[in-house]
Amino acid sequence: MLKIILILLFISSVRAQYDYRGRDYVRQKAERLIFGLAMVKDNDMYRIMDEALAAGYRTFDTAQMYGNEAAVGEALNTLLPKYRLNRQDVFVVSKVQPPNQGDRADPSIVESLRKLNLGYIDLMLIHWPNASPDNPRNPYHHRMERRKTWMALEKYYALGLLKAIGVSNFHPHHLDDLLSYARVFPAVDESESSLSYQTNDLLEYCARKGIFFWAYTCQLRHDQANLLNIVSKFTKIANKYKITPKMLEYIYALNRGMGVVMGASSPIHIKENRALLNYKLQPEDMTALTLPNGTTGRKSIACGNINLSSIL
Repeated sequence: MLKIILILLFISSVRAQYDYRGRDYVRQKAERLIFGLAMVKDNDMYRIMDEALAAGYRTFDTAQMYGNEAAVGEALNTLLPKYRLNRQDVFVVSKVQPPNQGDRADPSIVESLRKLNLGYIDLMLIHWPNASPDNPRNPYHHRMERRKTWMALEKYYALGLLKAIGVSNFHPHHLDDLLSYARVFPAVDESESSLSYQTNDLLEYCARKGIFFWAYTCQLRHDQANLLNIVSKFTKIANKYKITPKMLEYIYALNRGMGVVMGASSPIHIKENRALLNYKLQPEDMTALTLPNGTTGRKSIACGNINLSSIL
């Protein structure tokens, strides 16, 4: 019996020896304020990237699903010399979309590298825990496809073409599964979080495991916020700091230690949002805005209406 226990402990210790270099790379290179490009069309990309670089942004978030990787790469390759920047001065994130999971992950990563044309991708994520199309006959379909996708990410990480790898929209049970076989530690989980949808359990899980949590917010659900009785607090606190309600959403997340993926298209908002890191909310305001333990709120339909908790 003792021998069996020792063998199990040895196996556990071997699995715990992850490659953390990607996570360390993200810690050193990525900003906590990430410029999101999900809604930027190709014909607006040059102008918005120009404004963002001029305002000081250096971390940019795109994805296969957004359909603008080529425009992002073209804009950066054109604009970096204008600002006397090198490739190493910017941090670019992309993501493998659900239809490209599994066996299609490998060629899709190659295609993302080709479209961006930046030499390498700083951080590549699995965009969603669910693969597409679904296979209802196999309850483990998504889990199997995710594993193949992660193996592809690890392959290009080992080749130096992906400097770090991670996930997006993963719940704790998805992360538990990933950590059971991953050799490279997932650097980031980029997931929805807002004042009306506070994923406290996931945030605490990531903090405990050492995974960076990056929050994206689509919009405050005022119907849900009313039910949660935070609208009046929300407005009062925003007025107290002389900021907009949307800015308060970002500042709250930053004050909780999250990275924040935010987007803007007007020059005024692009510049205005750079100041978000300078705000420090008082403890009583953080407490007033934080939902009670066990209360999550509701996802924004704009962020997708998939029940991720039901996906194995």
